[in-house]
Amino acid sequence: MSSEHVPRNYDDIPIRRSYDREVTRPLAGLKVGTVTTLRRLRYGSHNYHLLSVQYPAAFAPERPTVLVSGGVHGDEPAGVYALLDFLNSGVREYGDRCNFVVFPCVNPSGFEADTRCAMNGVDLNRSFGVGSAQPEVAALEEWLRNDVRRFRLHIDLHEDNPEAPREEGEEGEENPRACYLYEWMCDHRRRIGRQLIDALPHGAAVCLLPMIWREANDRGVIAYSEAFRNAKYVVGPLDAYTMKHRTDHTIVTETPVIWSMEKRIAVQRLWLRKALELVLAG
Repeated sequence: MSSEHVPRNYDDIPIRRSYDREVTRPLAGLKVGTVTTLRRLRYGSHNYHLLSVQYPAAFAPERPTVLVSGGVHGDEPAGVYALLDFLNSGVREYGDRCNFVVFPCVNPSGFEADTRCAMNGVDLNRSFGVGSAQPEVAALEEWLRNDVRRFRLHIDLHEDNPEAPREEGEEGEENPRACYLYEWMCDHRRRIGRQLIDALPHGAAVCLLPMIWREANDRGVIAYSEAFRNAKYVVGPLDAYTMKHRTDHTIVTETPVIWSMEKRIAVQRLWLRKALELVLAG
């Protein structure tokens, strides 16, 4: 269900995992950076802090800034866990080379309920740049409007569920059961998607379907803008919004939830680090 503010009894929604235990507390224990509440969210008796992390605490204006986000869809948790691991044990490696803004879990209520949408039925990744009043979307858009920095890169960590219901117009399509990624970069010389795919370890299967969700797939890489076929990806996703307003390079990663959690986190973590290595080297 994708209509906004669907009436429902939020307290009847089953809770599958704890946002406080798995996200809020680990972030509170970080020894690096600054954790900020962008907005307080409320769904019935469920209360959440929508959080951002800035590293280092004092930005170096002469260094590039990278935006990383995860958990836009609540039933895609591997990206959230990969970001928490990166903040805890990996971000220091880059402290003298770049600044980071991290939105570790964009959809706290969906994360708890293990649902694609927020608890009111809104798909956040179809709601950016369309004037949505959805609080998670409004909070991130406000932050991005008020921040004057351009991002060298935005990486948005996603997953794919082969068993999930298809969206309108996608019925009957073959479901990806392996990993792939989207890259939006008009300057072909600066693209890194193929190198990210080539960096995968043996056993991390790449989706080789010629089309994924009506988009042209080149051995695991859906390259924008030439691969555009599906209008819903032009406006609505978070990466489309940042591409329009704050960056000229976005990567959206996709791991299949049919893999083990350990394997999904490892691939997301590898892609994040490899992307940073390639972009900062250039």
